[in-house]
Amino acid sequence: MFESLLNHRLVKEIRRKGLFFAIEMENDDVVQKVVDGCKERGVLAFWFLSNPQSFRIAPPLIITDKEIEESCKVIIKVMDSI
Repeated sequence: MFESLLNHRLVKEIRRKGLFFAIEMENDDVVQKVVDGCKERGVLAFWFLSNPQSFRIAPPLIITDKEIEESCKVIIKVMDSI
């Protein structure tokens, strides 16, 4: 579900293992803006030290479809503002 909701021009690739996601962007500056913007809006996303062009999303296993939709809307809104 995340993959279809995070379709955006800034996203180069989405990798996942279960509910652990790596969202690859064009560079680390864009990643930092997304991570900061999400944090300001209440969605936790983190960057990878080993891959600064990606940020991660690691929601709890009990996340609901509604929570997924709401968090993806926030992430897309942040990306739109960049």
